[in-house]
Amino acid sequence: MISFISPVLFATALTAAGTAIPVQMADGQIRGESISDYEFAWSQCSFQNGEWQAGEPLTEEATIIGKHILRIEHTSKLPNDISNKAVYYIDRSSLAPLRTERTFKAPSGEVLAHQQWVFDDNGYKANIFQQGKNIEKEGMLSSKMYDAMILGIPLSALDFTKGSYSLQALMTNFNASYMITASKVGEEVIEHNGQEVAVNWIDVKWLHEQIGDVYPPGPNASGGRYWITKNKVRNFPRVIRYQTDSYAIEFLPKTCPVIDKTLEG
Repeated sequence: MISFISPVLFATALTAAGTAIPVQMADGQIRGESISDYEFAWSQCSFQNGEWQAGEPLTEEATIIGKHILRIEHTSKLPNDISNKAVYYIDRSSLAPLRTERTFKAPSGEVLAHQQWVFDDNGYKANIFQQGKNIEKEGMLSSKMYDAMILGIPLSALDFTKGSYSLQALMTNFNASYMITASKVGEEVIEHNGQEVAVNWIDVKWLHEQIGDVYPPGPNASGGRYWITKNKVRNFPRVIRYQTDSYAIEFLPKTCPVIDKTLEG
């Protein structure tokens, strides 16, 4: 049984956005050594036509390679039963991106598209196969930026008792970088399997650095909110939910419709 209890809303974030603590890659504020192997599944949904509509679940698996590499694998399904696998190789200590790979396969197993980005301090080199063609390109997104697709991982390593934080993140899908301000705006305690788990509400504002667009923070805005446990809990992910006004991904049911598998043919 899951119940949400003791919600506490802050009138404002602990630190105003203008005084957010800057985070630079490998400056010691974010460290990933405490991350160990895990595998969890999340529900996904989107807000369409005035209601939340269920999507395909996403599985995230973390594996430690040697002493210095953290491998994060995402697997999910797209329309027409196309499989989508994304693998992120990141530096285990700093959580800097090193290499990202994405593969899209038809139900037959045919590779429809494959993408690979390799990052260093100066930028990236990418090789993209799609529609039967290989494309090579380079860009400015670098290993000095956190990967926005797995942003919950570095956010979970920050100490939000000190205030809000600003950090730079990349998104390869849009070949864009963002300045992100992350602020604790509330907290709650949830009961899960007889155990109380303290959770922070972390709202994120995104500033698109190339075109200047701003995505406001909060679960009912385009920037979104992360629900992150205050401490590591056995058999429980650090990030239990991320939600915007149009998309949600969650480990515990709250926003996304629950699919009754017994009713499926």
